[in-house]
Amino acid sequence: MKHKWLQLQTSSWGEGGVASRPADHPPTTAGVLYLREKKFAHPPPRCIHLHDAPESKIEKLLKRRGKEQIEKCFEEKSYPKMALKVLSALDVAKTQYYHFKAIIIAGMGLFTDSYDLFCIPPIMRMIGRIYYPKVNRLVDQKNWFEVPTVIESAMIADALMGTVIGQLIFGRLGDRAGRRHVYGVSLVMMVMGSIGCGFSFSNLTSMVLLSLGFFRFLLGIGIGGDYPLSATIMSEFANKRTRGAFIAGVFSMQGFGILLSSLVTMIVCAVFKACADELTSPSELASSDKVAPVSPESDLAWRVILMIGAIPASFTYYWRMKMPETARYTALVEKNTLQAAKDMEKVLNVSLSSIREDIEMINTPNTRATFLNTYSFFSREFFRRHVRDLVAASINWFLVDIVFYSLNLFQYHTFKARMTPKTHMNLYDDAWEVAKFQGIVAACATIPGYFATVYLIDKVGRVKIQAAGFIFMAVSLFTAAKMNIDGWGSDPGLGFMIVNGFTLFFSNFGPNTTTFIVPAELFPARFRATCHGISGAMGKVGAIIGSVGFIWASRDPPHGLGVSCTLTVMGGFCVLGFFMTYFFTRETMRRSLEENESVDEYTAILHPPPPAAVSIRLLTTTTIHYLLSIRIPTVRLRLSRFALGFRSEIRLPLLTMCVRVSIRVYYKSLIALQAELRERIERYSQLWIGCQRQLAAEEISVMVIQGLSKMRILKD
Repeated sequence: MKHKWLQLQTSSWGEGGVASRPADHPPTTAGVLYLREKKFAHPPPRCIHLHDAPESKIEKLLKRRGKEQIEKCFEEKSYPKMALKVLSALDVAKTQYYHFKAIIIAGMGLFTDSYDLFCIPPIMRMIGRIYYPKVNRLVDQKNWFEVPTVIESAMIADALMGTVIGQLIFGRLGDRAGRRHVYGVSLVMMVMGSIGCGFSFSNLTSMVLLSLGFFRFLLGIGIGGDYPLSATIMSEFANKRTRGAFIAGVFSMQGFGILLSSLVTMIVCAVFKACADELTSPSELASSDKVAPVSPESDLAWRVILMIGAIPASFTYYWRMKMPETARYTALVEKNTLQAAKDMEKVLNVSLSSIREDIEMINTPNTRATFLNTYSFFSREFFRRHVRDLVAASINWFLVDIVFYSLNLFQYHTFKARMTPKTHMNLYDDAWEVAKFQGIVAACATIPGYFATVYLIDKVGRVKIQAAGFIFMAVSLFTAAKMNIDGWGSDPGLGFMIVNGFTLFFSNFGPNTTTFIVPAELFPARFRATCHGISGAMGKVGAIIGSVGFIWASRDPPHGLGVSCTLTVMGGFCVLGFFMTYFFTRETMRRSLEENESVDEYTAILHPPPPAAVSIRLLTTTTIHYLLSIRIPTVRLRLSRFALGFRSEIRLPLLTMCVRVSIRVYYKSLIALQAELRERIERYSQLWIGCQRQLAAEEISVMVIQGLSKMRILKD
C-alpha cells in the first residue's frame, strides 16, 4: 500500500485559510473527502496519514503511455457508458404528464392525415354531382352523377403518392438534421395543403381537379413526413415498459380523425342543406331535361370540409416547436450527453443528479468523436445487421395497407346496395349517407381496435398481435366473400356488416398498428427515422395498389372481378402477411431501443473482445492455413498408391483425375469448415466477455480437435 502525507498548517486554519501541501504531492481523494466531511470544524492534527484509493485503469494507462492513451480511453469507454447511463434513466422513468402531452402533440399529425385522406369518398360524391351531372345519364341510371373511375383513382393515388415521397424525404432529414427541426416543416406543409385544397377555383372542371390534385399531393408530402417523425419521437421519449402503448396511442389518433371527418361532413351537409334556398331533387331530374344545380353554396361545401382539416394541425404547431430534441438523438447521434440530460430534465421528472458530474467531466469535443458511428447507412454492415428487419417491416406494412385502405376508402362500394338510391337524394343527402357509413364503422370497429391494441400491446407482444390480426382478417375476408357469393352482398344485412366490421377491428387490433410501432423500435438511432420512412413508404405503395385496384376490380363483371373475388384476393394477402410475421418479424416488447437495434453494436465498443479471443482467432486462421499446406500431399500419396495397380498407360491420367476431384472436394469441405469455425469463434468470443473464459477455452479446444478430426489428421 502506498502512502502520502498531507501537511496541514494550523496557523491559518482559524482565519479561513486553506490547508497547504507540498507542490509535488497533490491531495488524494481520501484527503479531499476528509476535508469535506470535517468542514473545517476542528483543527486537524499537524500531520494526517492517508491512504490512496486504488489506481484506476485510466491512471495506469496514463502512467504507462501518457495523455493520448487517457483521451482515447475516455473517448471509447467513458462517453458511451455515460450516454447509455442517461438512456437507461429514460427507460426506467415513470409514466408522467408529458408522455400524454407528447401523444397529443405527435398524434395530431396522424389525426390530420386520416381526416384529409378519408374525407375524400363523400367529397368525390359531391364533386360528381357538381361537375359531372350528365355522365352516363342515358346509358346507365345507376352511374348518374358519378365521377369517372379514372378521376377518382387519380385523386386517391395523388395524396398517397405524396405520402410515399414525404416519408422517404422527411425520414432521412429526421436522422440528418434532427427530429425537432423538421417536425414543424411537415406540419406546415399539411396546413398549407389543406387550405390550398379549398382554394381550387376555376371555370373549367379540369383545372379545378388539377389544382385540387396538386394541393393534395403537397398535403400528402406533409402527411408522409409526419409518419416517421411522430413514431420516432414517441419511441425515444417513452420508457421501455409502456413504449408500445404510447406509440399505439399516437397512431390511434387516426381513428378519431376518420370519425371527425365523417361528423364534419355530416354537419356541413346538414347546415348547407338547411340554408339552401332551393334544391332540385334528382328524382325530378330523371324525368326532365334539367341539370343538377351548381350553386355557390354546393360548390363551397366540399371546400369547407377540406379546409377544416387544417385547424387541429395548426393548433399543435406551437407545442411542436417547444418540444426539445429527443435525448437519444442528442446523445447517440449528436454525441452531446450533457445536453441530452438537460433536455430530459426540462420535460420529464428524471433523477440525473448522480451522473451529471460524470457527464460534465467527459463532455468535451475530444470525447464526442466516434461514439457508435461504426458503419454508414446502406453499407455492407448495415445490410448484414438490419436488412432482414427492414424487409420484414416493409412487406408487412405493404400487405396490410392493401386491405386497410381499400376497405376504409370504399365502404360505400361494398354496402351500396344498402344505401338509398342516388335518384332519390340531393347532393347533400348523398354525401351525408356515405359519411354516415364511415362514421358508424369507425365508432364500432376502427376505434375499439385501436383501444384494444393500446391496452394489450405491452402485455401480449407485437408479433403475436400482428400474426393473430392477419389470421382473423383473412378469415373475415374469406367469410365475407362467401356471403357475397351466396347473395348477401346484393342485400347486405346485419351479418354481412358485422363480418366486415370484424375485418377492420382486427386490422387495427393487429398489423395496421403494429407495423407502425415495430420499425420505430428495431433500428439504430441514426437510422431510425429513415428506416421507418422506408417501411411506411412501402405501406403507402400498397395503399395505392389496394385502393386504386379495388375501384377497378370490385366493379361487376365483365368490367371487373366483382366484390367476392376482390375480397378473396385481399384475404390471400393477409395469409401471406401472417407467414412474414411468424418467420421474419422480431419481438421488441419490454426491451430498450438499444437492446432492440443490436446488442453486438454496443458490446463491441463498450466491451471489446479480450486479447485471448483475438489470439484464438489467429490460432484458428493459422491452423486452417496449415491444413491447406499439408492436406494435398497426403491426398496425392494415397492416390498414388491406389493407382499403382493399373497399367502404365492409364495410370497417369487416372492419378491426375483423382487428384483433381479430391482437391475440389477438399476445398469445398475446407471452405465450409472455415465458415463454421468463424461462426463458432464469434460466439465463443462472447463467452469471454461474460466472464466464462474457462468454459470457452474447453469448448474451443473440443472444436479444434473436432475440426482436425474432420480433416483426417487425427485418427484416434
